[in-house]
Amino acid sequence: MDPFALVLRPNELGDLADVSPFVRNTWESLRILRWKAVRYYSGQIFMEPVAQEVGEAGGPLLYPVGINLIKMIVQAMTDATFGEWDDARSVLMWKTQSSKPITAVETAAVEYVTRLMEDSNAASMFWELEFDRNLQGAGVLRVVPDLSRRSHLRWIKIPLDGFYPIFDPSDPDTILECWQVTNILPEQARALYGIETADRGTPLLKCEHWTAKEYTTTIDGKRVDIYSGINPWGVIPYVYIPRIRTIDWWGEALTDDLYSVQDELNMRIADTGEALNYHSHPVYWGRNLPSTFNTTNFPLDPSALWDLGRTHGANGETPEVGMLKNETPVPEQMFKYIDFLYDWSRVSSSAPPIAFGEDDGGGQRSGVTLEIRMWPLLKAVRRSRGYLNTGLMQALTITGRILAQKKFSDVTPGVADQLITRCVLPVFNQVMPRDEVALVDEVVKLLSTNPPAISLETAEAKLGHGIAEVEKIVKMMSMIEDWAPIEKAMKAIRSASVPQPKADKPEPSSPEADGS
Repeated sequence: MDPFALVLRPNELGDLADVSPFVRNTWESLRILRWKAVRYYSGQIFMEPVAQEVGEAGGPLLYPVGINLIKMIVQAMTDATFGEWDDARSVLMWKTQSSKPITAVETAAVEYVTRLMEDSNAASMFWELEFDRNLQGAGVLRVVPDLSRRSHLRWIKIPLDGFYPIFDPSDPDTILECWQVTNILPEQARALYGIETADRGTPLLKCEHWTAKEYTTTIDGKRVDIYSGINPWGVIPYVYIPRIRTIDWWGEALTDDLYSVQDELNMRIADTGEALNYHSHPVYWGRNLPSTFNTTNFPLDPSALWDLGRTHGANGETPEVGMLKNETPVPEQMFKYIDFLYDWSRVSSSAPPIAFGEDDGGGQRSGVTLEIRMWPLLKAVRRSRGYLNTGLMQALTITGRILAQKKFSDVTPGVADQLITRCVLPVFNQVMPRDEVALVDEVVKLLSTNPPAISLETAEAKLGHGIAEVEKIVKMMSMIEDWAPIEKAMKAIRSASVPQPKADKPEPSSPEADGS
């Protein structure tokens, strides 16, 4: 079933609003491109048959092998974006932007965002967002009030298809107006909005229209007054996050360069399979066979011996049996070509073979060698994180605007201003385990100097643990009855790890100086 059919039919695009034909055509073109990505990822492309003459049916599959490079690479790149993390709460950490001593309100802002991430199921929500960005070129975040949550707000990922924005002509990160379209079941309309419909078998079209001044919700064209009115926040609560932008403001998907390679790879492997099958089950031919010849009397089993009898008469033809068989069914160059296609598909998508555990030993020789061979993946992830970071900062600003308007009593005063002014920054986990080892080594060396070259707050921020870890360390120290021996031992370790300058040997200027 077409997953986009439940969102919006193409002929309904013009019903969203009084927009120009150019905008409608742009939206429709994007829908076609995104639907192509979904067809390839879901494997529906493998159900496409070979083109037949008019009136014929039941043709063979065009891609019978069904090797899905797009699914493999999209998932691999999505997994790599947020790096190495174990606890779902650490999928994305947060820190303050200020290099000055951290204030209480800054600490409260970081704690609030951390709580907001837990309320938003950040681990799964961010993965799905990044999946949309890789597969379809962009993802959409929405900030919604949710009084049942501890943070009173929640970030949700909404389907990209069904979201129709109008960008600022001078800033593609600013949305001037947007529509979110969703199909809802009659039962959902009754439970959520108290709307009864006579036809229980047809989904209803829900449309939310947002500007900085007002918002309107309609269901099948009828305005829902309780969910419509003046926009109290003065900001559109949606963030459009492209994967990358080069020649297209809408974002470029990871799949764009993989369609042709995947098709070619599947066709060539299918050709190889046909050649092997033809070699394993060759075509037999015969001449001057008796009338009683059939596959029952003469089975086509391995090592079967046929007795075709003898001919009579001086001019009788001698029975003859042959077999069509190629001694080398698949040329060696075919496998080299397939390997080239497979490797090129991963190289073109910045996913080197070593990222999939395939290595000839070079990545095991040293950490530097491994990092060089992983360089395409690292650069691709960091580029994607750059756009994702911009979107997350926009979501924080929107969150702060909503908090400032709501003025929740259990949210520390000043937190909203911290978010609006973007004083809180996301901290991504390291992509490679070696990166984290090198980071820990750097922090240990900086703390080992006398005096230390880094503060405990900065060290915890660099390690991705957050500034709240400092309070836990202080609390742990206060619980120990006598901390002095431990502290003395730590100072001794620091002193031992710092190279001490050697004393210069005096020049022998006199017999007394050189001991003569």
